[in-house]
Amino acid sequence: MRDLSNFGKRFLAHLTVLFIGITTAQCAPTHAQARPDRFWLAGRYDGNRVIVYFDAVKFNGTLPTNARKLAPPLAERFFDPVELPASYVARLQKGRDAEHFTLGGKYDLLLDYGKIATVTLTTLVGTETDEQVGNDSFIGALATLDDEDVPYLRESHYALRRHQEPHASGSAAVGTPDAMAGGATSQGGSVPGLLSL
Repeated sequence: MRDLSNFGKRFLAHLTVLFIGITTAQCAPTHAQARPDRFWLAGRYDGNRVIVYFDAVKFNGTLPTNARKLAPPLAERFFDPVELPASYVARLQKGRDAEHFTLGGKYDLLLDYGKIATVTLTTLVGTETDEQVGNDSFIGALATLDDEDVPYLRESHYALRRHQEPHASGSAAVGTPDAMAGGATSQGGSVPGLLSL
């Protein structure tokens, strides 16, 4: 009988060590991980800029009354933005998951034809919705493309991510938009196999 109780104790000790080992092994990588990849929907604002709203916020009636109204974006359903001061935006970036974007920040815009353009945040914006019925308002920015990337800006909507340095293979597109499309453009043609957001 005594051997059976020792067996139970040893079994329990081994099970405990195994459990601790498994949970430690599964938890260890999470401490060393960088920020997870995040993607945002960007809409075409004008000829060389996109608009992106990074975070849902509650202005609670504190939107500056002197906030300058901006022209509506070319992309539909991106609300009508107002320009916001950096100090006001910083007050709203308090949450653990808030994106801490600033003027001059760099992000990657995923364009057609495999092209990744680095864009620069040039204007901080926000839009106030009907918060009193439970809707969120939003803060974000206008991001400007470099001149050489403007020809790739042909659609209304794109994905935006935090800036990543290009790999050794580079991130340049295989060809120009017109060469890739075989003369077809977003105004009337399509390119089989290419995904547009």
